[in-house]
Amino acid sequence: ALMRLLSNVKNPLVLLLAALGMLSVFTGDLRAAGHLHDGGSGAGIAFFQELRADKSAEKLQAMVSNTATVVRGGKEEELPLRG
Repeated sequence: ALMRLLSNVKNPLVLLLAALGMLSVFTGDLRAAGHLHDGGSGAGIAFFQELRADKSAEKLQAMVSNTATVVRGGKEEELPLRG
């Protein structure tokens, strides 16, 4: 989960917003410093959306069983697939 959060923070748009926010702080334009907040919010939202999507995918995967039909000795047989 930490690696995913770091990958969201490394997003070029997030980095640009952070740089603009820091520049605004240094120049005294605190109203424009909201770019820091925007970048952090965007990274946080993306992180939690991806986390929820992963959990949903895991639940769907648990509901699906993959099998193969094989013929052995003239008889058809369903066997589970192993990853």
